[in-house]
Amino acid sequence: MSALRAPAVRAKLGRGFVAIAGMTTLMLILGTLGWDYIALFAGVGIGILVGGWAADVDSDPPLILGFLGLPGFALSVLMIVDISVIGIDRGTVALDDLGRGILVTAVRFTDARVAEDYSGDASVSSRGGTTTTGRWYVAPIVSKDWTPDKPVRAWAVARTSVYGPTGIYGPQEWSRDHRGGVFFSTSIFDEVSEARDWVIGRYKLNASGHEPLLYWVANPYAVVAEQCWLVLAIMLGAFGIWVLVVAGDAVIRRRPVAA
Repeated sequence: MSALRAPAVRAKLGRGFVAIAGMTTLMLILGTLGWDYIALFAGVGIGILVGGWAADVDSDPPLILGFLGLPGFALSVLMIVDISVIGIDRGTVALDDLGRGILVTAVRFTDARVAEDYSGDASVSSRGGTTTTGRWYVAPIVSKDWTPDKPVRAWAVARTSVYGPTGIYGPQEWSRDHRGGVFFSTSIFDEVSEARDWVIGRYKLNASGHEPLLYWVANPYAVVAEQCWLVLAIMLGAFGIWVLVVAGDAVIRRRPVAA
């Protein structure tokens, strides 16, 4: 532990924490805003720059491994946390008053349901497209007096894996009178857009395809809080790895060179 007390090592640990926290916040904000492809490029480009600053690669080449891992960490956050966790709770609103909103995490509706009869789905394949790993489902969120000629204000998103429904995010929730949802923050999953576009075309719905996407859940606030804990766990795990890398490098540098 004495190796961690050196000023240079502590500075490196501090820069690593700032880099991890900063990249996490950036990915969550860009995902919440729906700027998914910007987030992909930022995760790689800014991740390399910030990771290089944190690792101080000019003086410590062994820590290049640390800064190369930061872009991967940023992209992992974008993929794993697929709901908005940075923003405000819209409270209870009428469906027609939903709008798109900026930095919104959750909402409850005065009168809304999922129109399951107008749903579509698309399969999720493994890398290379050889194995189906699950499915995404999409259906319009509508008022009780809605008809297909009326505008679609929002979409319900659900997913399943090869093992069945994925808990509160499964399509079985659509039949329940939740009247609330959490905002789906990323559309880099092409299957979601594919399923939504198919529904619009198949049923000739009055929709642009740019309406908000939501997971239909019973307690939106609890779901957002749970995801915040997940984000914290991911950050702490990444920082733990950073500490091990920095400490290992410091120990190696303190060992005397054999004559």
